[in-house]
This record gives sequence, structure tokens and C-alpha cells, in this order.
Amino acid sequence: MRCLFRIGVLGLACLAAGCASPQLGEWSGPAAAADITATTWMFGEEKARVLRSPNYLIYTTIDDPETLELLPQVMEGALSMYRQVVPDLKTDDRPLECFIFKSRSEWDRYTQRYSGEDAETYLRIRSGGYTIGDRFVFYYLGRMSTFSVAAHEGWHQFAGRNFKGRLPPFLEEGLACMFETISWQQRLPRWNLSVNTARAQTLRSLMDSGGAMPLADLCAMHAGDIVGQDGAAIDAFYAQCWAFARFLWEGEGGRHRPALRRWLLATAEGTVYDPTGSHRRAGAPWNRKAVGPMLEHYLGMPLAEIDAAYRQFMRKIAYEELPAHWRWWHWRFGRRRGTNIASQVEDHDPCGGKPVISPGMCRASASATPFTTSPFSTTCAVMCETPTMVASNWSWKDRKMKWSGCWATFDRR
Repeated sequence: MRCLFRIGVLGLACLAAGCASPQLGEWSGPAAAADITATTWMFGEEKARVLRSPNYLIYTTIDDPETLELLPQVMEGALSMYRQVVPDLKTDDRPLECFIFKSRSEWDRYTQRYSGEDAETYLRIRSGGYTIGDRFVFYYLGRMSTFSVAAHEGWHQFAGRNFKGRLPPFLEEGLACMFETISWQQRLPRWNLSVNTARAQTLRSLMDSGGAMPLADLCAMHAGDIVGQDGAAIDAFYAQCWAFARFLWEGEGGRHRPALRRWLLATAEGTVYDPTGSHRRAGAPWNRKAVGPMLEHYLGMPLAEIDAAYRQFMRKIAYEELPAHWRWWHWRFGRRRGTNIASQVEDHDPCGGKPVISPGMCRASASATPFTTSPFSTTCAVMCETPTMVASNWSWKDRKMKWSGCWATFDRR
């Protein structure tokens, strides 16, 4: 049975970005909502639900009405995006099963009962979920994070169902991260495969500190290698995986996208180039030594040249694109209190409601440095900057969000 560690680790930060920055990618998604029905499911003695859509069966103990309504739309929309990445793939039409629990304790109980000898490892996951074969399991993390983890894990599930072979773990994780960012238009989910604010910010920190791993090390890693490490190590791994997947998808003017698609399709068909033969069967153990030769074969370049081009692309994300990632984030989270998350329109001017952030609002912190002007724009923000994002929750009631020891108040519409 195919069994990989997949960890959805999402973070939000409090930072306001300016308007003068590159435009990233395009937003797309389903044209109409999928038909959904709900029936009863029992989890132990608790009455729960099965949400049925054309391609999914979502077993859940969640009782939040908005999440229950929108979650199947996220999964159906994400599936359409997965198919765009591998357009020539013939897919299995059987419904995909998802188990999404209301609490960590329920998730623990399910994991202990159904994941066998791997339970001990999965229970070490700090936040997120895992996929075994073509079934994913995670627990409620708040609406937006739940939707993001669902779209991330959904890619693993899609690969588990439809790929006869297996992708190198770092590439599969990176591709999954490309589906984490979700926006909404007329209650329909929208994706931009170029945008991921949390991953981009982590990458900036890595580039500033010189902590980015060489590609030869990254491509030999598996999510299980970092599952027990601290949050910074986990974030660093996923940020670099995401950056490499984006490099293959759109780096150097999209030069490598055809090679990526050939690689994905060959893996799905069980004919992938692999001198070790390990990646042609999904159930076979993956071989770290196979990944470098696979990269060189499909990209037609020595690994050292691929690494150099990849590092150049990481610098582009960290230093040229980062303002655009924060611009989306500010538009997304700097809205007026009480706005329904699914009612937002993508063409909103992100600088229409300027954030009001005072340097004096930075609480005393050894790592916090107040800026009187934003490094991204002198017109949209005054902010506090710290080297590492560590906080992810904000209070609508107080109109504040915490970011690594700094508090900021948004003047939302």
C-alpha cells in the first residue's frame, strides 16, 4: 500500500504589502458549483455526516455550516486544477474518500485505529494531515486553513489514486503546496498556482540567512525526515519544495513545464525514467539515489546547472515577487469585520483600505524591528518586521493580528 508522510503546515503572518509589485499568475477555478448531498455517518457513538459530490465522499464530524457547504466545492475545484497540471492523464472515476475531523482528539483516535504501524509517526504531525494510498485524513484548523490543507492533501490523494508509479517526495510535496492558496468569487473557489504568501515569506528568510539547502540535498529528502523537527525546519523544507515545483511549472518563462508534464505522465503510467527502477511502482520503497538522475534526464541538464537556475528562481521569489504575495494576503485578510469569506471578489484594489500600523504598536521584542515605511512600498504601510513568522491567529473582535510579537491594526473597509 502506498504510504507517504504528507504534512499540511500552514502559517499566516501580519504584514501589509504595497501596490507596486509584479502581478503573479492567473486565478481560475470551476464555472459552477457542484451538486452536494449529505447523509448520516457514525463515528463511534457520534452522529456525523458524509458529504457527497460528483467525485468525493467527505466523512466529517465538523458541524460548522459554512465549512460544510464550501468544503466539497474546494475539493471539486481542486480536482479540476490537478487535472490541468496533468492534462493527458486518464483518471479513475470512483469517488475519492476524505476523513476530516472536528478535533485533534478525534483525528488521533482514527489514526490509532486505522493507520496500523505508521500511527506512531503520523501522531507526531504537529498540524495538518496525512494521506495513505488514495485516502486523506486531517482535522479542522479553522475554515481557511482547513480548505488549504484539503487542497494540499487532495493532490497527494489524486496521485495515490491515479499514478502507477511514485513521484520523488520533495516534488510531490512541492506540487501539493501550489494548491494551498484559495480565493473566492461568488462562493466559488479560485486558485493561483503562483501565489503562496507563507511559503514565499519563509523562502525570503532562508535566502536572507543563507539557509537554503542545495538541490542535491533537498531532492533526497522525504517529509518523514522532518516530521519531528521544529516548525522552522518543517517550513523551510516545504518552502523550498514549493519553490522547486514552481520553478518546473513556470520558471525561465515556462521552459520546464513540458518536461514536468512528461515526468508526471510517465510516473502515472508506470514508465518513468529511473535507473534504479524504484519509482515505477507506487508501492515500492523510493530510492533517494534515483532522484538526481531523474531530474537530469527530464530537464536535459546536469544537476549543478539545474541547482543554479533553481537558486536564481528562489531569489526572484524572495526579493522580486514577495510584495505581490503580501498584496494578495492583505487584500484577503484585511477586509472589514464580518465579511463572508466566500463573497470576496478578486479584482478588489488591495490598497483601497490602507493599513494603519504604527511603529509604536510593536511590543518590546528582541527580534522585532519597527519600520517607519514598508520595504515593499512607501505608500501602503508602516509595519513591524521580524525574521521568523511564528503566529497564525487573529481576532476579528479586537481587529488585531499577532505576528511574532508585533501587533497591527488594519483599517478595513
